[in-house]
Amino acid sequence: MTRPVETLAVGWRIGAFASAAACAALMLASALTIHFAGLAPGLGVLVLGTLAPFALWSDARLEGPSIHLRGLRTYGRPVVVHARSIDRIEYRRGSLVPRLGLHRGVDGVVLRATGPDPRSEAFRHAAMWLLVHGRRQARIDPALLDALAAMPDHVRADQPHDASHA
Repeated sequence: MTRPVETLAVGWRIGAFASAAACAALMLASALTIHFAGLAPGLGVLVLGTLAPFALWSDARLEGPSIHLRGLRTYGRPVVVHARSIDRIEYRRGSLVPRLGLHRGVDGVVLRATGPDPRSEAFRHAAMWLLVHGRRQARIDPALLDALAAMPDHVRADQPHDASHA
């Protein structure tokens, strides 16, 4: 039996044209640096320019009661965590794109949502997912609860059952 997989809109998503333009600009900058400063600084520009977008890249998928997270902190490897092992979800304001991350601490496993706005669709889906599949004692950040309260009654949750009134 296959479970429905929902991909959350987290991380930096670049389109095809922007990706091609960024690669062309990086190659031009690297060539100019090699011409004016030498081979080592030019290769440094090429390597840093190639690795810089990975700092904002992340991937989050909900598959039934499990969440799959990948990003720079996990070195590109998927980290799979069951909803019942998450003790709380917290929100932290950040100036970059929305991101989800797992942090293990003294209080247990924390799913940390970082982004400019707690009303992000990915954060709402993650909070709803934790309400439906998580532990009864799981704590949800008040900013994320306020974002859930502002949702319409019948939002598309991509779950096999109706989770609109959870």
